[in-house]
Amino acid sequence: MDRLWYIYSTIVERELYYAPWKQFTTVVLRKPGKPCYNTPKAFHPIALLNMMSKLLTAIIAEQLTYYMEKYELLPPMHFGGRPACTTTDALHTLIYRIKDAWRKRQVVSVLFLDIEGAFPNAVNERLEHNLKMRKVPERLVKFI
Repeated sequence: MDRLWYIYSTIVERELYYAPWKQFTTVVLRKPGKPCYNTPKAFHPIALLNMMSKLLTAIIAEQLTYYMEKYELLPPMHFGGRPACTTTDALHTLIYRIKDAWRKRQVVSVLFLDIEGAFPNAVNERLEHNLKMRKVPERLVKFI
């Protein structure tokens, strides 16, 4: 395990990324129960990544999560991707707010948006700027 620590530390500190770890194999599987396999939507591609790369990415994600929670970078009602926050938590909060408004004789409207569809790409320069402004260590910002 010590060897991995030295390898990963060097990758992050020197901004090097071992080229073979960037390679992946895509396996295409048929989706079960499809009547016809003549269309692309009838298949499910899966990218098989190098295990060492996946482990490093998981470590970086864990560190980013730590800084996100430490510096309160997300609003309290943001549930996605946070530790110990589930879809159930989000639904309970939504139901509580709706019922609370009804008790106060208020009208409630809810709008659900496909945010991923509306904003499919991150602007890398802006993401880097925002991470730096929020005290995320430079080595992590450069890795991302």
